[in-house]
Amino acid sequence: NLGHTFGHAVEQVSGYTVRHGEGVAMGLVAAANLSARLEECDPALQGRIEKVLENVGLPTRIPGHLSPEELFYYMGSDKKKASGVMHFVLMHDVGESFVQGNIKKETVLAVITAVVLGGVSISGGSGTMIGAILSLILIGEMRFGMGLVNIPGQGQNIVIGFLLIL
Repeated sequence: NLGHTFGHAVEQVSGYTVRHGEGVAMGLVAAANLSARLEECDPALQGRIEKVLENVGLPTRIPGHLSPEELFYYMGSDKKKASGVMHFVLMHDVGESFVQGNIKKETVLAVITAVVLGGVSISGGSGTMIGAILSLILIGEMRFGMGLVNIPGQGQNIVIGFLLIL
């Protein structure tokens, strides 16, 4: 099930133009990103996973035209959701997975944004670790600046969403 929570949502939101294996590949990258963000694995793990997927011709980035909010909505129909709580299969390392729930929506949306912005075209494909890192820095700096001028969280999400469209 590793990568499937994100992957199935990508498939559904794309209208099944993204095939199952492609969606799961993108989901693996997102799961690694979420694991690193929660300090459950070495951040370099995402890059290692991306390299393997790229070497076999699978995409590692979520297509930019897919709405992060819509992806999050469809993740809510995942079979691992229990008692209204979404659960994700995450990893400590290759071969060491675990399930975790109660992850904030904002954290999941930040992961989706990072996996979209990781240096790719709007139609999906592969990116680079440096692209993903730079996108996280950009988003963090933008949120910090918007916080300084008292833009509320929902307004910040709209600005970040607009950035994804560009």
